[in-house]
Amino acid sequence: MKAILELELWAGASESDKRFWHQLLKSYSARGVSPPEPCPLNSWVAEITGFSNRYKYNRVFLKGKVDVSRMNKRGTKGIYLNYILDSDHFYEVKDGIRAHYFCRVDETGEIAKVAEKEVIAWLKSRSGSTCLRQRVSE
Repeated sequence: MKAILELELWAGASESDKRFWHQLLKSYSARGVSPPEPCPLNSWVAEITGFSNRYKYNRVFLKGKVDVSRMNKRGTKGIYLNYILDSDHFYEVKDGIRAHYFCRVDETGEIAKVAEKEVIAWLKSRSGSTCLRQRVSE
């Protein structure tokens, strides 16, 4: 099962960052070209794939699809990144400066926040896999 997670692009960004990305998106849209992968501006989504000695978790950062359909005239609000999440995976989300959390897609197709201890238990249960390494204290 899949679900779409939507994050507002400008959450926590400075006014100058907002103006820069607004102008860039506007120039691409005027030419009928898809915009480039935007700067995450403090927002990102990553699939957790294992433990990492360096970063705590091995992660694959997902590419969000830009949605400007609700953008205001100044380009300071209403620009979103949409991420497609699959069930049977855990994700780490950094939503601007407002939130940092873990989630997964439940059996009903809803995105459910989970505690980090649930992510750790899931990774440990899969630790027989060669791609996972237990985090080592430094």
